[in-house]
Amino acid sequence: MLDHLGGFLAISVLLIVAPGPDMALVARNALRGGRRSAIATAVGVFAGLVVWTVAASIGLAALLRASEPAFVTLGFLFCVLTLAWLSVYSILVARAGDFLRRSGIRRALDGLTGVVLIGLGFKLALERRS
Repeated sequence: MLDHLGGFLAISVLLIVAPGPDMALVARNALRGGRRSAIATAVGVFAGLVVWTVAASIGLAALLRASEPAFVTLGFLFCVLTLAWLSVYSILVARAGDFLRRSGIRRALDGLTGVVLIGLGFKLALERRS
């Protein structure tokens, strides 16, 4: 398992820092409520990931009992990496808040976030049809 840890970490970091709904929500809460609100959101995402990891581990363990530690060890590592990134991201967005709170910038970010989420929804809808 440890011989694949480097590859897992590299892919995990790419997935974690890729813009998505969690980063959009953290940015929104950083701009509305500041650093504390954004980090609370990151902790909420972390908690959701932990629940997902445990549920996935239990379900997979029923099928692959021998692999359960790998799913728990790697799942929790992914959760911690996500928490670390979203916390750093929260601080960065909160620091850039004065610039990002300008009405024109905020409207553009809201629009961009909406377009990205709609695009992800369409992509998901098209993948499920195939």
